Amino acid sequence: MGSSRIGLEILIEKVRHSLGVRKNKAREIVLAVASCLEETFKENLNTDGFSLKLHSFGKFTVRHRAASLRKIPLTGKISMTSEKHKIKFVSLGELRKLEKVKPLPAAPPLSLPTQIV
Repeated sequence: MGSSRIGLEILIEKVRHSLGVRKNKAREIVLAVASCLEETFKENLNTDGFSLKLHSFGKFTVRHRAASLRKIPLTGKISMTSEKHKIKFVSLGELRKLEKVKPLPAAPPLSLPTQIV
């Protein structure tokens, strides 16, 4: 079972426990919400800057990138890239705080061995 499938099962279990419903009903709820999110993005994919904020979870934003001319290094040809519509996700709240990793303390400098002549 793939990790995304395991993640889906964990989410279904959390919804089941949170709402006190059977597993099949929890699966229906999770899939319905995911389907509605997908529909909303499909309807607004052409709207640059469209955003959907889910309180304390994250914010989804539609970004447009215009087509541009690029040089292909191997052949030296210049070609036009296609226009892109991307959905960017930025986490919020506790999730955002957990993303930041504290840097490790600096290691002491290595001492070089001395040669005996």
